[in-house]
Amino acid sequence: MLAIFFQKYKMKKTILVLSLSLLPVISLAKRLAPAVITPVISEGSEFTYRVEKTSCKKSTNCGMQVFLISKNVASGKVNWERELYQKAFDPKMETDVQTIYPKSLKLKEKNVIAIDEKGSKYIVKSATGDLVIPLKSIIYPAHK
Repeated sequence: MLAIFFQKYKMKKTILVLSLSLLPVISLAKRLAPAVITPVISEGSEFTYRVEKTSCKKSTNCGMQVFLISKNVASGKVNWERELYQKAFDPKMETDVQTIYPKSLKLKEKNVIAIDEKGSKYIVKSATGDLVIPLKSIIYPAHK
C-alpha cells in the first residue's frame, strides 16, 4: 500500500514539474503590453502618439494607423498631425500578435525621432511635421 502511495505521488510530482516547465512557453505566446511613452515637450509644443485601429469583426480591411501629434502646450490646440505608419491585419489571425506599437519618442536637433517595435525609425521636423526619414509613411502588409 505504501508503494502505491509513493507511485501516485511520484506521478503527480512529474505532472506538476512538467506543467510548471511549460508555463514560460505558454506565457510567451501572449503579447506584452505596449511601451508607455512619455510625451516630449519642447519650445511650447508637446509631441505624442495617436493609434487608430479598425476592427476585423467589422471590416476585412482591418489594421492600425499611428500618428505623431504636435500640440500647443498653452492652448491644447493641435499644431500638426503626421501619419508615421500603417499596419494591415490578416483577419484570419489574432490582431494582438500583428500590432506594431510605437516604442520610443525623443527630440534631437529640432527633429522628433520616433521608433516603432520593429525598429523602424521616423524623423519628423518638429516645426512643420514633415517627414525627413523615411520620405513617406511606412505601410506594413498583413501576414499571409
